[in-house]
Amino acid sequence: MKWKKIEINANKFLIILLLLLPLVFSTKTIDPVSILRFMILCFIVLVLMLLSILKFKQNPLINIIKHPFFIFYVLYLLFSTFSLLKALNFGDAIFELVKLFSLFFFLYLFTSIFANNLEIREKIVKLIILSSLFLITIFFFQLMKSGIIKNASTMTNKNLLSSTLFLMLPFVSFGIIKYRKIWKILGIISLGGIFICIFSLQTRSVWLAIIISSITILLVSLHFFKTKKSSLLFEILKNKSLYISSFLIFIIVISLLVNAQFTPKSYDSSLGRTNSIQARFFLWKATAKIIYNNIFMGIGLGNWKNSILSLGNKNFTDNAFTKTFYQRPHNDFLWVFSEIGLFGFIFYLLMFISIIFYIFQFLKKTSSETDFIFMLLMLFGIIGYLVIAFFSFPKERIFHQVLLHIYFFFALSTYYNKRKILKIKSNKTFFIICMIIFVQIMFSLLVVFKRLNAEIQTRKALIARTNKDWTEVIKNINSGTTIFYEIDPTSTPLMWYKGEAEYLLGNIQTALSNFITAHKISPYHLHVMNNLGTCYELAGEHENAISIYNKAINLYPKFNDTIVNLAIVYYNLEQYEMAYNTIMRSTEIDSNPKIKKYEKIFKEKIQKE
Repeated sequence: MKWKKIEINANKFLIILLLLLPLVFSTKTIDPVSILRFMILCFIVLVLMLLSILKFKQNPLINIIKHPFFIFYVLYLLFSTFSLLKALNFGDAIFELVKLFSLFFFLYLFTSIFANNLEIREKIVKLIILSSLFLITIFFFQLMKSGIIKNASTMTNKNLLSSTLFLMLPFVSFGIIKYRKIWKILGIISLGGIFICIFSLQTRSVWLAIIISSITILLVSLHFFKTKKSSLLFEILKNKSLYISSFLIFIIVISLLVNAQFTPKSYDSSLGRTNSIQARFFLWKATAKIIYNNIFMGIGLGNWKNSILSLGNKNFTDNAFTKTFYQRPHNDFLWVFSEIGLFGFIFYLLMFISIIFYIFQFLKKTSSETDFIFMLLMLFGIIGYLVIAFFSFPKERIFHQVLLHIYFFFALSTYYNKRKILKIKSNKTFFIICMIIFVQIMFSLLVVFKRLNAEIQTRKALIARTNKDWTEVIKNINSGTTIFYEIDPTSTPLMWYKGEAEYLLGNIQTALSNFITAHKISPYHLHVMNNLGTCYELAGEHENAISIYNKAINLYPKFNDTIVNLAIVYYNLEQYEMAYNTIMRSTEIDSNPKIKKYEKIFKEKIQKE
């Protein structure tokens, strides 16, 4: 009885954590959600481990590790681990790796515990309906209060909110079909809110996902129509066509009204812009080059944002990697390929292929129309996820990944419900599994707390930097620096901020030391190279200054500050012709009075020689 009570309380706590996961948000960290949601995920895994122990005392757990999907997943994790050997930035690589392992153990434990639980589908569907209502309510409250989309509910970005709501859409739709009374009403309200948000937010990748997923399930439904397995679906569409049409017209009208009221003040319409498309093509092309140069081992987990800097901005806008820093290629498939190499990428794809295969196998064999519709909706969600992942970065976001792994769970649970399965009966085997999971989660929480403190301190440092409080910048960076967090989201090393502060306080040698350390961490960062060159010159190390400035100019040929700095070094060395030739490379020679003045001085010196 005591164990049963603990199990009930653990289940309640699990529900609370899952409800809390998409709502966690903090303004004290640089990224308001990522690190905190990963922390919640770690606690969810710990609760699942407790439940697995309680379950094991009653019945042997399912031994799922030999399933092809999990074999592909383990091999994906293995190559991700190997990629650490190539990682330039260890902290981000470790963080990405522990996220992958935590998600794996989340799925492993969730499937082991709940695969044969017939009530779990109902609980998750209701949980997601509630979560979607919370997100939609927060979004509209923000919009009505301020007229701007600042945090996109709790998702930080309108595209991420739109893709989150899309991934909730299949569960909400099933709730409307399956349930009656209050849950049906809540489902309809949620569905309406989801479509209004998706249409209003104008995220093209999500619109495309809806189109492609809808075509896919329509074709699959037509394929199975002759078996009458999808007759319930067509019966719903036939009998409720008037209601569905009216509902869609209502959603479109409301969406247009929302756009008319808020779009001018809240965000620029992205449908008519080509900048984001051009940026993606540039990033994809650059990522393809990285893949070509590191095809087998990749560049290391979490290291794309560092490696992309090595290509400079010759073929892109002047602001690229000077003012605008890209954190990911906006294509998860290229991202995975570039970071962990060919073989890891193949196993990543095989995970999705195997899941889709088992969904089709289930659709072929099931005799339940309700189960058929549910798995058809799961297919809708997974296909849509793949479309979104081609243009965005759901791989990076914890809540997106939890939703994806819930899709995986339902596809896998249908497999185990239809087959004779192995059980874990050995206490020793079970103990080893639990110890591995416990150690991994404890290490993950260590990384979380180190990075959480680092983000808080770095944010304080950035505020102090804005206020030109250089002593406070140094203090906060010293408090936040850790091996698990060496660069911020713009690939700027924390030591660069400290070096800049020391430089502005007149501590040139200390600043030089900080910039050298920053350069080792991020060797292609423009501002690191520029400031390092300046300190080399002030320290009398002219050749080192020339070398680092030339490296920066080769990567960022239109950045005028570095061009001017290099010209001044040549001038100080009395190499006036080199100084003049360098300053003439500036794109602002006629528009910038300061640069024009330097050009005149250098020209006069050459004429006097």
